[in-house]
Amino acid sequence: MAMMQQKLYVNPEIGDDENSGSQENPLRTISTAIKRSTSDCVIHIAAGNYTRKRGELFPLILPSGVQLIGDVASQGHSVTIRGSGIYNSDRLKTQNVAIAMLSGSALKGVTVINLERKGTGVWIEEGRVEIENNCFQHCRREAIFAAGTSKALIFDNLFLDNKGNGIFMANNAKGEICHNQFQGNQYAIALNEQAAPFIAHNRIAQNQIGIFIAKQTQPVLRRNLIENNHDFGVVISGNAQPDLGLTQDPAGNIIRQNLEADLRNKTDDVIVSVGNDLNPVTTAGMVEFAAATVPITKMGMTPFRDVLSHWAEPFIQVLVENRYLQGFPDGTFRPDAPLTRAEYAALLARCFDLPRPLGVQDAEFADIASDFWGKNAVTKAVTMGFLVGYPDDTFRPQAPLTRLQAIISLAKGLGLKDGNPKVLQAYGDRPLIPSYALNSVAVATQNRLVVSYPKTDRLQPLHDITRGEIAALLHQALVINQKLPLLNSEHIVEPLPYLPTFSDVTYHWAKPFVTAIANLGLVQGYKDGSFRPDAPLKRAEFAALLSDIFAPNPVRPAKNFFDIPADFWAATAIQQAYRGGFLSGFPDQTFHPHQGLRRVHVILALANGLNLPSAPQSVSLNQYLDVNEIPEYANEAVAASTQAGLIVNYPDPKILNPNGEATRAEVIALCYQALVYLQRAAPVDSTAIVNVT
Repeated sequence: MAMMQQKLYVNPEIGDDENSGSQENPLRTISTAIKRSTSDCVIHIAAGNYTRKRGELFPLILPSGVQLIGDVASQGHSVTIRGSGIYNSDRLKTQNVAIAMLSGSALKGVTVINLERKGTGVWIEEGRVEIENNCFQHCRREAIFAAGTSKALIFDNLFLDNKGNGIFMANNAKGEICHNQFQGNQYAIALNEQAAPFIAHNRIAQNQIGIFIAKQTQPVLRRNLIENNHDFGVVISGNAQPDLGLTQDPAGNIIRQNLEADLRNKTDDVIVSVGNDLNPVTTAGMVEFAAATVPITKMGMTPFRDVLSHWAEPFIQVLVENRYLQGFPDGTFRPDAPLTRAEYAALLARCFDLPRPLGVQDAEFADIASDFWGKNAVTKAVTMGFLVGYPDDTFRPQAPLTRLQAIISLAKGLGLKDGNPKVLQAYGDRPLIPSYALNSVAVATQNRLVVSYPKTDRLQPLHDITRGEIAALLHQALVINQKLPLLNSEHIVEPLPYLPTFSDVTYHWAKPFVTAIANLGLVQGYKDGSFRPDAPLKRAEFAALLSDIFAPNPVRPAKNFFDIPADFWAATAIQQAYRGGFLSGFPDQTFHPHQGLRRVHVILALANGLNLPSAPQSVSLNQYLDVNEIPEYANEAVAASTQAGLIVNYPDPKILNPNGEATRAEVIALCYQALVYLQRAAPVDSTAIVNVT
């Protein structure tokens, strides 16, 4: 039968050392709590000052298995341990120490100050200890001294204004120094003898020297930011052999803007640097800059230690840097933890600020109380159109969110429409996608919104989504919303292999328009794989395109054309284009289906069918050098189309060429711009688009 973990509570303001140490009856001093602790004990200390005047006996010696925990969320801002006492070291005789940690102990969420001459904040000589989310400040010699065979895990701490070292490691000390911040210290990190720690993701700035590596030490440095130190960023002396990157493991450190030199090698050996942001001009001594044989990922710090090497790390990093995401008070992100609907709503509210879509109403949910922590976020997410409630007027805030629900939500909230079902071939598990979600998944895939791990051909639609997965999806959604730049990742589902491609548009000026409209499933090429962009277009073919692209609703009754028999291949499309107001016939009640089109005819058809608002002709038309060639009857349509952003001219945007023969590419470009005007398609980048002046 497992024994229950012992818990003791300390409060320097209301506690009493005669109390039981329960939460209701706390002790007054940490010293008494330590005396009462067993081998598996958590000592919770309340906000306040723990000093000799308050009854503390220094040094505080944390026994094996004892955890001392204060205010983790604030890195000990409200919990201060200040003092010093004589500690008899097995190796280094007597020392002035505030806290000594024995193997298996932990220190979290406190501020440690030792103002004694040659005073040390925390002393470690043996075993594995955990030091997390603390602040070490104004220690006269060093904040942390690790020696002997210790293996300290030093994560997410602040080292501020310590007169000597932030961390000093000697003897055979190992361990990990990760995600800490060092500022105002003499040496941020100093290594001596055979110390060999792993040093990663630290911010080391405005110290006298960043990292001093001496004697036979062999530290590994990865993705640290070492900048603006007053003398040197990194100093290497003696016979030290630091690992600053390997050809197959680039280091990713940023070492820059340090006053004397960014890296000084005082040894007789060549130091090899691979994959660091380090300028050879700012180094001193023998340094070899070797090339990495693998891709170099983003350099510098990663904000959370539990996303190191996680597949979603690049997405999380960008979101955190841009303040769209934050982690937990303990310095973790928990990328593999599930997500509730309320938590998802909070992320949406933080990431987006979109207008209310038409038809979206305010909603009140029976299970969202007025004082619920996520009420405002839920309201905002619903108002933006990302989320809806259930038919029973509940929101179910604690319900888990599936991958499919997240994809549908983001596609809906971003207003993505007209999915091409062909892209669903990307997923080997597509039978698991419900019919109601097919279009949402398709359009999300087309827009590179979907991210899947470990395999991009598995959507896993019914799995509960994790925090890492939602970070990736939100990143892609913000890219679509033009809030973040593109990010290359092998885990983004690429739609292109499943979308139409044409052999003759690869280098054509109209490729952006042809590709974009084909990806929407609105046009097709020929059986031989070509599109024939420069082929002229006949009136019947144009009617078919208008019908497929716009599916116009009728605004006038049908009309019989003498030259369009009932079994003519485009008869239905011609009637739809006519009834929708895009095209008209001739006075003799013919349609002339095989007649070619002029560019001005295409512009006139789109302006009429879309019922474009009128625009000042003098402004819109005078930007065309061939304005005099525009037929008078088309002036209004050309002006309105120009103002609406429909006009595409190639090779010169200032030449309209209104009477030129309209090619398939030109018609597609004009029609695609009409879709952009209708907000049914995303803008493409092309110098042929006439900008409204």
